[in-house]
Amino acid sequence: TKSEIPQLWSALIGALPFEGQVQDWATYGVVSTVDKADGSFEYMAGVGVEPTCVPPPHFSTMEIPAATYAVFRITLNGTALQPQVKAAMTAIWSEWIPASGLKVADGPDFERYDGRFDPQQPGSFIDFHVPVEAPCHR
Repeated sequence: TKSEIPQLWSALIGALPFEGQVQDWATYGVVSTVDKADGSFEYMAGVGVEPTCVPPPHFSTMEIPAATYAVFRITLNGTALQPQVKAAMTAIWSEWIPASGLKVADGPDFERYDGRFDPQQPGSFIDFHVPVEAPCHR
């Protein structure tokens, strides 16, 4: 549930760094397996890892396939994170994607936090990636 997401982040941050982690310090929140009927979804808080990485106990890996993504930058203002993210997600899904004319493709969407991310620092940002069908060129 959405209420459990902060616990995932705490567990991840507490385990960093670990052997096999990509050293760019970016972190990712990945949403997959969405069931719109009951509102459930799978969420993974993670980092990039080397192909041979064996994650720490109680952690797992997920490969995100190469795809075409629409990327929405959420620039934060230094106030509470959750209301800003919630407002941005509402705008992305109800306004920006429909207005773009893009068709959302099957696959996970994810948020990427660069290694400098600080939710209390105005100007910090989150890049939200939504898989979309590649436009056809004639």
